[in-house]
Amino acid sequence: DRFDYQFEQQLSPHPVPIACKKEGDFRKLEDGAINYLKITDDIDVAPIIRVIEGIDRETWAESQREIRYAVHADTQSLKLMHDRDFRHVYPTTWPLFDTFKDAISPILDIIEEHFGPDGEVIRIVLAKLKAGGVIPPHSDAQYSLRHCHRLHIPIVTNPAVDFFVGGEKKNMGVGEMWEINNSTTHTVENHSSLDRIHLIIDWAPGFTVREEERQQILHRIFVE
Repeated sequence: DRFDYQFEQQLSPHPVPIACKKEGDFRKLEDGAINYLKITDDIDVAPIIRVIEGIDRETWAESQREIRYAVHADTQSLKLMHDRDFRHVYPTTWPLFDTFKDAISPILDIIEEHFGPDGEVIRIVLAKLKAGGVIPPHSDAQYSLRHCHRLHIPIVTNPAVDFFVGGEKKNMGVGEMWEINNSTTHTVENHSSLDRIHLIIDWAPGFTVREEERQQILHRIFVE
């Protein structure tokens, strides 16, 4: 009662949260950071680039992200892990996840070491911003997007790509990992003649799993 924790029986080896903070306890960045937080700057992206070189134009166009979201009209993406219901448990991996698995595994290890075991990666996407393209100013309002840690790892970029979060500009370098505060206004401008590609990963703490998602877990265990 003193710390407002809730406890529930561990029913599955899957990481169902036991001690749960309130949703209001969630904050995006650590160490007093407001817009950006650099987690590391020495990721070897060469294995990812080699896999990307084998991806054809048709595969890049399959997600239709640029059609479904006006703000992403200048982008294309490859979905590796994503759920339409934006749930924080049992994330769905897409066929391309296996294609990139070996290349991105070291990055997933860094994320787990940074955030700890109480939570998991819930979304992974490779996003391409075309040469001369812009992602207009916007903020992410959906529950899941606000209650996750949004990580950007530049795979292909250059100094002419400007990333703005909360009005603060960064030129992210290849092999760096940045957490951004996507709950505030952010925008990207690619002033170069080359496409920019970022690996975007969302990690969600266990306590952000909503009650309806816990009920779905119980249903799968005892009914299905």
